This record gives sequence, structure tokens and C-alpha cells, in this order.
Amino acid sequence: MYKEKIARKEIGVLTKQSKVPRTQKVVPPANGLEPLRAYRRTPISYNRLDKVGHGHWEGSKT
Repeated sequence: MYKEKIARKEIGVLTKQSKVPRTQKVVPPANGLEPLRAYRRTPISYNRLDKVGHGHWEGSKT
């Protein structure tokens, strides 16, 4: 009975609300919104991977 009481106290400690430290709020920049960067689409070149094959192996396979 005593062990149950102690176990319940330990569980109660875990269920208490933790105090979350307050952080500074996010402030927008003084200049206003930042301009969006222009999206530039660049094609992907897989030529570098042609020599690698299925797995990356250094030297010869045995």
C-alpha cells in the first residue's frame, strides 16, 4: 500500500504543468517585407552519376 502511494506521488509530479519560459516575440524587419527571390529553374545533370553505377565502389570489385 505504501509503495502504491509513493508511486502515485511520482506520477503526479510528472503530470504537473511545466513552466515554459517566455521568449521574445518575432518582430518583422524594420524595412517591411523582404523581397522574394526570383526562382531560377536549373536542370539536373545526372552525368556525374554515370560512372558510379548502382553502388559507389572505390577500386575493383572482388
